[in-house]
Amino acid sequence: MPERFPHDRFDSTPSDLKRVGSHRAAGARKPRRRGVFIALGATAALVIAGVIAIGVLNMNLNFDRVFPGASSSEEAQTPDEAQPTVDTEAAVRVLNGTSTRGLAAEAIHQLNTAGWTQDIEPGDAEQRDATETIVYYQNASQEASARGLVEALGVGTPVQSEEYAVVPTDGSEPVLQLVVVLGADYVPAP
Repeated sequence: MPERFPHDRFDSTPSDLKRVGSHRAAGARKPRRRGVFIALGATAALVIAGVIAIGVLNMNLNFDRVFPGASSSEEAQTPDEAQPTVDTEAAVRVLNGTSTRGLAAEAIHQLNTAGWTQDIEPGDAEQRDATETIVYYQNASQEASARGLVEALGVGTPVQSEEYAVVPTDGSEPVLQLVVVLGADYVPAP
């Protein structure tokens, strides 16, 4: 059975105070905006840190797009790739790596129109289901010419490889040549 206490001054409180016992009622709650701003700031910081981390891990973060001139002077002095050139002295073979007939001849015509005026040898690649056009070159000195072929065709990736190197039977150095293997991504120019 509950105990009964004598009536005292704490039991006589005005009804508009909304008190319970001797405790004061909570006042009007203030909006808690500070927590929202902290959460938004933390989210933004995490997103920015994540984007930077992914860019650094993939090694393709380029601050020049956001802050022009932000790259170091060392990067500005060393070119990333050779500039495409038309080399009319280079030995070039164009191999059709697809099942589309006449594709190599159309590519040679496109190369001749772009300034590659030498005699270019056509042929068929062993692989007939290539999806991507690749320009193979053996020596680093041929990279600019390989990029020139890619530019003239409008598609392709230059790759340094000995895969199509022609090795003479007399034991001398391989004959330097550029070999284009056309893939399904090549569409002849109209």
